[in-house]
Amino acid sequence: MNTSRFLSLPNILKPVLLILTLIIVIIVGVSKIKEGEHATGSWFFWLNIIIQLVWTFVVCVFFLMGIESLITCGRSAWPLCETVYSAIFFVCNLINTFLVANWVGKSDDSSGALVAAALIAFVMMVLYALGGVMMFRLYRGFVQSGAQQNPTGDVQPGTIGQMHPGV
Repeated sequence: MNTSRFLSLPNILKPVLLILTLIIVIIVGVSKIKEGEHATGSWFFWLNIIIQLVWTFVVCVFFLMGIESLITCGRSAWPLCETVYSAIFFVCNLINTFLVANWVGKSDDSSGALVAAALIAFVMMVLYALGGVMMFRLYRGFVQSGAQQNPTGDVQPGTIGQMHPGV
């Protein structure tokens, strides 16, 4: 087990997002909607939040064990995989933020639990965007050509010019 992988960005976001997902599940799960009201889009919220919970848990466990290449079938495209799922979860949390904020007026709870849940969904959205952008930049660093990464002067093959022949 390699816990030191979670001590720097962007990998520290994985356990943070797992904890935030657990918190939002608990908050929304215990909140009550007024009698006769309907929580619009609750099916979408629960579907994507459970998928996020399971996926983030699996990713954290795989990273902890150092076997995240199993998710990408042994390829070194993990940054691209993380960019894609971060983009998908960004959109889901954008929608979740508005859904949960809409439920605030329909809630029996006066403690502001759903307001906190909407804020957590917003924070999760920002963290997924941050992680996705960081991983995309890592991915772009992997696929750049050598000429773009380390530009050197033009060298003409076959002309030794004033080169020192060596000792």
